[in-house]
Amino acid sequence: HLRKEHFINLNKLESLSFWNDELTTIDENIFEDLVELKKIHFQFNNLSTLPENVFKNNQKLEKIFLIHNKLKTLPVKIFENLTQLKMLWLQ
Repeated sequence: HLRKEHFINLNKLESLSFWNDELTTIDENIFEDLVELKKIHFQFNNLSTLPENVFKNNQKLEKIFLIHNKLKTLPVKIFENLTQLKMLWLQ
């Protein structure tokens, strides 16, 4: 389980990768302080859902990779603030 505490003082971070980490859940506001985040990889995990506000403060996010998870649906407004999003990879 990923929690916000894992990312304290990493506000300059631009890229995160969680590849094959067996993640099942992540906290609602986990990335809210990572305002420079541009790329995030969640490939090959066990995520079945994502919180609606998970990317709320990540307006610079350009690429999201969510392939090979257990996602069936996503919250309607999950990508609402992502005006720089260029690539969203779901499978």
